[in-house]
Amino acid sequence: MLKIEVQTEPRPQGRVRVVNNHAYYRAVDSEFRDEISWAARAVMKDAEPLKCPLSVSVKIYRRFVPASKRYGDVDNFLKSIFDGLNGIVYEDDAQIVRIVAEKFRDKKNPRAEIFISEYE
Repeated sequence: MLKIEVQTEPRPQGRVRVVNNHAYYRAVDSEFRDEISWAARAVMKDAEPLKCPLSVSVKIYRRFVPASKRYGDVDNFLKSIFDGLNGIVYEDDAQIVRIVAEKFRDKKNPRAEIFISEYE
């Protein structure tokens, strides 16, 4: 089992912005995804991305109350996380066949904890 932990405030994936027929995400959305990628590279080192079906468990710890509108939808957090792991931990997020995701409040230590294992 792989454990990837990112010690930063998790951010849900924002909506794509379009200006002059150019699509982009806001910088704050890209920053969290980049943090996920860096943490994944540190865990994977020089290993090849996994090629098997995967089970993923995600724990999201934020400063806000989990049920508040300011907290974010759990599926949008997963989009950021899965995009950040793509091509590093696994070849494609289509390999994920099982997902468990939970949101928690932690005012002092916001973070994301990701556990990845082969699905059997």
